[in-house]
Amino acid sequence: GRMDDISQWLHIDPSCCTTPPPGNDAIVIHIRDFLPDDEDKNKNLQVGVYRDIIQQYSQSDQPKVIVVCQPRSVESDIVKSLVQEFNAVVQTGSDNIDAFCVLSNAHFIIPTTSSTYSQLAALLAQQKNDNVQVHYPTHTLDRPGVTLNVPTWKYHLTTSGNDRIEEFEVSHERLDIFHS
Repeated sequence: GRMDDISQWLHIDPSCCTTPPPGNDAIVIHIRDFLPDDEDKNKNLQVGVYRDIIQQYSQSDQPKVIVVCQPRSVESDIVKSLVQEFNAVVQTGSDNIDAFCVLSNAHFIIPTTSSTYSQLAALLAQQKNDNVQVHYPTHTLDRPGVTLNVPTWKYHLTTSGNDRIEEFEVSHERLDIFHS
């Protein structure tokens, strides 16, 4: 079907992956800094959103948290906050493909809202393993920046200040992706 086709398109030769896979117990957060003039996508989530998701769904009191981001984002406020809050390890990957490998081998993923890159990695991870959890925070149900509406993902509505989760597990059917 359609998901098998997508998996074939996204297949990456494992020899391209130089960073070790994150491990079954790791929580992988993708941080993508969009350009400041890209207002619709620049809905920067605060650390409380990630804290709420991790507290609600992690099986561990001290989860291993990995932040995957671009090299230029390592010193961003949100990455520094995640490192401080969770003692997170930051991985930029040796290049974009290597970073994609880390994301696509995760078992618990929080993609960046509106990032097709991290959403495709999450799709590929779920194709490899049915037990992968994908937690997608969004600030709106009206055009939430979802590339594909995936029924197995957990969509979480953030507060207007993007600092907490207002509603966990919003049904994928409530998302108005195409603004109908």
